[in-house]
Amino acid sequence: MKSLYLKSAQDISLQRPMRGFTLLEVLVVVVIIAVLITFVSLSLGNNQHKVLEQEAQRLYALLKLTAHESISNTAEMGVYLGEDHYQFYRLYQGQWQVLDKDDVLSSHQLPDFIQLDVNVEGVDLPADVSVTDFINDNPQVLFFTDGELTPFNCILSLKSDRRVMYNIEGLLNGQLNLELNSQGSPL
Repeated sequence: MKSLYLKSAQDISLQRPMRGFTLLEVLVVVVIIAVLITFVSLSLGNNQHKVLEQEAQRLYALLKLTAHESISNTAEMGVYLGEDHYQFYRLYQGQWQVLDKDDVLSSHQLPDFIQLDVNVEGVDLPADVSVTDFINDNPQVLFFTDGELTPFNCILSLKSDRRVMYNIEGLLNGQLNLELNSQGSPL
């Protein structure tokens, strides 16, 4: 009698095909997808912050190089700092020349998600002034052959998240400082 019972249970299981997934299988797949989405979103968010840090360090290093170039080459130099780009100049025979053929100090376009705010000698510069409007005039920040420079302050931040900012400050005595401001206070 026992064998009939087992045989009939086996017959029943063979007759009924499996349909769908168990609740446990569905939950495991949902958890895996949620974890993957979390990792992807975290890596994309951190990527913009990393690019922001790299751009701030790049601009800081180029400004320091410009200060040293001005002293060592005994040529006054300058920089235009726009909302989304910057460009370097050298004073040659009384005229400002754009350094567009220089490998290091050439014009640089910032990524679309980064904003550059500028304050020169206590005055916030308008963001709508373009390089073409500025070419016939002097650059905003000047680097003199005696090591002095025009006092300025520029802040690089993400357009979508102003809580993390990199502040580059230039003092009259030629000192340049780079600092992270994670409080998000504007210029």
